[in-house]
Amino acid sequence: NDEAGRIKFIQPSQDVDLPNWRSDHPCKVITEEPDAVVWNTAEDGKNASGGSRVDYKIWKDSFAIFNASLKEKFHVCFSNSGLNSEFFTVGVVRVASVFSFASGFDNGAVTLQTVKYVGVPGGFGLYGGIRNAEPGPYDSMPFSGAARAYLMSYDYGADWSGVTLEGSLGL
Repeated sequence: NDEAGRIKFIQPSQDVDLPNWRSDHPCKVITEEPDAVVWNTAEDGKNASGGSRVDYKIWKDSFAIFNASLKEKFHVCFSNSGLNSEFFTVGVVRVASVFSFASGFDNGAVTLQTVKYVGVPGGFGLYGGIRNAEPGPYDSMPFSGAARAYLMSYDYGADWSGVTLEGSLGL
């Protein structure tokens, strides 16, 4: 059955470099995806079909979103049948290692500087979906959904010696 192709994501373990044919390979042993892998539908990858093609599979109606921290990675496991004993590693998903912040914004009417002071208008933005001819550290996939950012002062009060963090770093 060509519709039976299934996918799942697992977090790396020390055994991930085992040959795919081994029965103790993590793709075969780990049956549940980590909580950081969230599917956009009620189905997860083990229940969503990649389509009927035999030369490639596409999960476009049901796809995974990763609620993960920077630099995390997940191994991608695939099975033609969906049976745990037949899953094998086909790749790795790596979460971005850096965020890139813009230094200012031009919204057409007003140019805003990056947020610096309380009570002063400022902008905050992240680059996303950048592709360069030569791969660079800021290349990334486009953002796929809403996000929250919590801004907090790194100079919140003085330490026991009366010096603030900003003061001790000479900023």
